[in-house]
Amino acid sequence: MKMNFADFTHPDDLEIEQVFFDEMLANKRNSYQITKRYVHRDGHTIWVDLSAGAIRDDAGNVTSCVAVIQDITDRKSAEEEITQLAFYDALTQLPNRRLLQDRLKQALATSTP
Repeated sequence: MKMNFADFTHPDDLEIEQVFFDEMLANKRNSYQITKRYVHRDGHTIWVDLSAGAIRDDAGNVTSCVAVIQDITDRKSAEEEITQLAFYDALTQLPNRRLLQDRLKQALATSTP
């Protein structure tokens, strides 16, 4: 069975990668790099850093594509845990003062004088 990247890319990440891939095929870019998710056949999510590039013939037509994929699932899990510890109470899981201050700062920055 023949598969392509769209068959196992997380649905929320498919649109942006399709844009980059189409631009590469249309000779608007030679390569792209993104952080994205794959969906494993058992349903769990795998986070990856992806670098993809096109190999072209003398006429500029894409003959093949090359990708380097690095699994960063553990790093993403650690980032989520750090965020949880920084902005939520460990016992109650309620937002803490730091989260309130962060949201106030964001609201002030985006408000018009």
